[in-house]
Amino acid sequence: MLHLIEPVWALTADDVPAIYDNIHIKDGQPVVVSGKKTLRLEPNQATPDYTVAMLQGNPVGTDSGFLFSFTDAAASETVAGGTLFYSLWDPRESRYPMPHYRYDAPIDAQGQARVDMSTLTGKYDLSGWESAGKGILYYRVTDAKGAIVYEGKFFFTAKPFKVGTSITAGPWVAKVTDTTATIAFDTNRAVVASVIANGRSFKDKTATTRHEIALSGLPTAKSIAYTVQAGGHAESYAFSTAPKPGTRSKFVFAYSTDSREAIASGERSMAGVNAYIMRKVMAVAAAEDAVFLQFTGDTMSGYDANVPMQWVKYANFQRAILPWASRVPVYTGMGNHETIEFLWDNNTEYGLTCDRFPFDTDSAEAVFADVFVNPENGPESEDGSFYDPNPGKPGDFPTYKENVYFYTWDNVAMVVLNSQYLYTGSLPNDTTVGGNVWGYIMDKQLAWLQTTLATLQQDANIDHILVTQHTPVFPNGGHVHSYNSMWLKGENHTPVIKGTPPSEFLKQGKGSIDRRDDYLRTLLAHSKVKAILVGDEHNYSRLLIKPGMPIYDKRKYQSRKPLTIDRDLWHITVGSAGAPYYYVESAPWNKGYPKDTQYLKLLSTQHAVALFRVHGTSLELEVVNPDTLDRVDTIE
Repeated sequence: MLHLIEPVWALTADDVPAIYDNIHIKDGQPVVVSGKKTLRLEPNQATPDYTVAMLQGNPVGTDSGFLFSFTDAAASETVAGGTLFYSLWDPRESRYPMPHYRYDAPIDAQGQARVDMSTLTGKYDLSGWESAGKGILYYRVTDAKGAIVYEGKFFFTAKPFKVGTSITAGPWVAKVTDTTATIAFDTNRAVVASVIANGRSFKDKTATTRHEIALSGLPTAKSIAYTVQAGGHAESYAFSTAPKPGTRSKFVFAYSTDSREAIASGERSMAGVNAYIMRKVMAVAAAEDAVFLQFTGDTMSGYDANVPMQWVKYANFQRAILPWASRVPVYTGMGNHETIEFLWDNNTEYGLTCDRFPFDTDSAEAVFADVFVNPENGPESEDGSFYDPNPGKPGDFPTYKENVYFYTWDNVAMVVLNSQYLYTGSLPNDTTVGGNVWGYIMDKQLAWLQTTLATLQQDANIDHILVTQHTPVFPNGGHVHSYNSMWLKGENHTPVIKGTPPSEFLKQGKGSIDRRDDYLRTLLAHSKVKAILVGDEHNYSRLLIKPGMPIYDKRKYQSRKPLTIDRDLWHITVGSAGAPYYYVESAPWNKGYPKDTQYLKLLSTQHAVALFRVHGTSLELEVVNPDTLDRVDTIE
C-alpha cells in the first residue's frame, strides 16, 4: 500500500542512527565529516523526478469529460508535452480485465490534458456508461519522449461528469490461509470501504485512503468471490483459500524475481519496471492455477535517494501485477534495488551511501512495509544484538516488519529473508559511514531463521520448506567477481557498526564467509529444506549443492571451521523477470561449465518463471519462459 505522507527533510542530530559514524546535521541535512573533508549530499538528490500525486493527474469533471493537471511543485520534472492515453475499463469483462486503449490526448505545456468522453460513446462504449450514467476510466501517462511513467484509474458519474470516490490502486489479495485473507487497496478519498465475501460484510474501522481489510471465518480450500466497495465504485474478483494444513493436496506455486526495467522501450521501462515481462509472469502463473507467487526482490530499478520517487516505481510494479494479483496472492521480499539511500558526493562513480533515515519512516525497510502487505511474524530488528550501541533503547536499526517472515500453504512452508538489510552500497570499499555489506544475514535474523526452521521441521503437516532471499549464496553469472552476493569475492568482510570494530566480528567468527557457512549449516541441518530460491543475477540457474562441492577460494579467506556439506540441496536462481541479463562467470563450484555439470546443472539467459508442482511428498520443478512459453528446465 502506498504511503503518501511527505518525508522528513529537516533533520536533527537525534535523527542520526547511533550505528552510523561521521554523519552530522547541518541546516537540516546530513553531511559526512571525515578528517578535513566534508561531504554533502548529491545536488537535487532529495527532489523526485515525479510524485504519485503528480502522475495521478488530479482529474476533475468538465462539461464534456475530464481535465487532468499533471503538476507538483515537489517534482523536478514535468510530463508537459507528453501524452495521456485513455480507455473505458470494465472489471466485469473477464477474470483479468485490461484497458483497451484507442484514444489519446496531448499534455500541454502547463501539464494539462483534456479527455472528451464523446470519443467513448456508441460503438466504443464497452462498459455501458452512457446508459448507466457511471463507469471507470483507465489511463496511461507518457512523457515528452514517449516513456511510460504511470497508469491509473478512477470511477466517474455522468451528466455532469464528476470524479467519484474511487479505488485508485488494487485490490490485491494477501496473507491467504485456510480460513483468512486480507484485501488491500487505495482510494482517492478517505472513506470507510467494505469487502463483501462469503455472505458477510467486512469494513474499515475508520475512514482512510489506505485499506487493509481482514477477512475471517472463510471456508477451507474454496473459491471465495468478493466485492470491494468504495462509494459507488465496486469491483468483484475471487481467490482460493488454502487447504487445511497437512491435507497434502495437489497444487502449483510460482517463483520469480528481478522485474526492474531493461531497455528504455515501451512497457519494458515503465518508470522503473519491466511491466511487459512482469505481466507475462503473472499471466503464466494464473494460467497454471498457481496458488501464490513468491517474488523476492528488485521489483523495480530503485536505488532512489528520495522516498517519493521510490513510491512512483512501487506504484508501477503494483499496477503491473494487476489484475492477476486481485486473485492470486503475491508475496514480496526485498532486493538491492529496493534500496533508498542517502548519497554523498565523494568523487567516486557511485558515491558514498547508507540506508536512508529516520529508520521508522524513510528507510528502505520501512517504506517496503508501507507498500506491501505481507505476514508480520518475523523478528523485530537487530536492536539488542551484541553490536547494538544502545542495547536498551529500540530504534538503532531498521525494522524487519513484512520483509522477513514465513507462511505456509498446505504442506509447504516458505521462509522469506532479507539479504539487503541495512545495506550500504559503499561497503566494503568505504567504511566512513558504516552499515551492512551485501548478503550478510545479521545475528537476530539468523537466530529467527534457526528457530523458525526448527519449528517447521517438527511440524508434521509440513513436508517441504523453501528458503528465499534475493542474493545468491553461490553466484554463477553476474556477481562472482563483485561484492554483490554472499560470496563477496571469497573475502571475509563484516558489517561496519559504530562502536563495534570489525575485529570483534571476526573474533567471534562472524565475517561474511563465516556467516554464509552458518546460514548454510542451518539449512542443511533441517532435512525438510529442499531448496534455496534466489534472484539478483539476471538469469535462470540450477545448482546442486552437494558433498564435495568446492565453496572456498584457496587464494583468499580460509575458514578455521570449514563447512562440511553432508546432503544435497538445490540452489535455484530465477532473476529473469525482465532485468538486463547476465551470463555465466567462472566460480569454484562451476568451473568447466557447460561441459562439466556436476554442480551447476543449467544456466540460461531466457526470461523465466519457476513453477513448483506439489503433490504430497512429491515436489517437481518446471521453468517456463513467460515471453515465449518455451520450457527452460524441468526436474522431477
